[in-house]
Amino acid sequence: MNDLIVAVVAICAVFSFLTAKHYFRYKSGLTVQGAQTDQLQSEINALKQRIATLEAIVTDPGYQLKRDIERL
Repeated sequence: MNDLIVAVVAICAVFSFLTAKHYFRYKSGLTVQGAQTDQLQSEINALKQRIATLEAIVTDPGYQLKRDIERL
């Protein structure tokens, strides 16, 4: 009976160790992804601002007139 209890406790200890190991590996990966997500989000915001500026330039009537004159 005692051997069975020792075996069950050993199996539970190994399972708990493996679960904790995977959890901390997963948790550390989220921190890296969080920092990378913030960096990518700021880059996306900068690109959106640049696109808005380019759209304003291209849709400006003066820009279209300048292109028409250059074609002639």
